[in-house]
Amino acid sequence: MLPQPKTLFLGFFMSVPDQTPAPPDFYSAPPPFIPAAVGVAFLSCPMLLTLVGGSGVAAFITSVGAASEELFRGDRLPPLPFPDISATPGSCTDP
Repeated sequence: MLPQPKTLFLGFFMSVPDQTPAPPDFYSAPPPFIPAAVGVAFLSCPMLLTLVGGSGVAAFITSVGAASEELFRGDRLPPLPFPDISATPGSCTDP
């Protein structure tokens, strides 16, 4: 093996470190397949459509709820014959 070369640094000799490459780091993440800017550009349109569509769905559900309230309002339902509770003997509501 050859001796390492010496360099002069501020009047002192010091050895030059080996210039061997570091081993590959297998635990680091690989570079992304698609750059982030391209991903944001492709996903912005579907996100905006989702927001607009969500507000439309919310308005539709609100209108369906209002229509169901009108359908099941008390003046349109037939009267149901309920028995008189106070007339039955042995009821628990008597004082």
